[in-house]
Amino acid sequence: MFGYLEIISYLCSVIQKGSRRLLWVAEKYKISLKTTQTQKKIMIDYSLTMKGNPSDPAAAKRAYAQVQIKETYDLDKLSKHIAMHGSVWTEDIVAGVVKKFCKCVEELIIGGCKVELGDLGAFYPAVSSIGARTYEDFNPANNIKKVRANFSRGEKFKNLRNSDLPVEFNLVLTRNEQAKAKKEVYK
Repeated sequence: MFGYLEIISYLCSVIQKGSRRLLWVAEKYKISLKTTQTQKKIMIDYSLTMKGNPSDPAAAKRAYAQVQIKETYDLDKLSKHIAMHGSVWTEDIVAGVVKKFCKCVEELIIGGCKVELGDLGAFYPAVSSIGARTYEDFNPANNIKKVRANFSRGEKFKNLRNSDLPVEFNLVLTRNEQAKAKKEVYK
């Protein structure tokens, strides 16, 4: 029915153009967009920590916000989440597309290509190497130790305070304070 490239293209267009595109596609192809997810308030949990200035150790410490991760989404959970957003594809198809996408990005990076993903950002190749005394002494088999994929965020993801989604903040205890509180409760 649909090939991987069509599905990846569709997912990228949904990310780039937002849900209006999804609604247009659903209307055009008479696809029902049932969703079981209720609209939840989206909040970033943060705690406060006092940090000093490394370039001026004598300066007074200042309070800074530090994000507290609520949960981690692995591929299966992310695929299910995408499918719940009114996608015409089920979570197993989304997971398959993402796995194929990762393999293709790996192949392209190893081939020396940059992979741009619109608002999300771009993957590009980088190497870590040990220096040789001269150009003639440099041997990639011995001197290049790692080939990795670097990622640079797209403009939209550089500051999500400018997102179409409302950004709200929720002050919570630090992980250490949470652990101490648990000990007190379960004495």
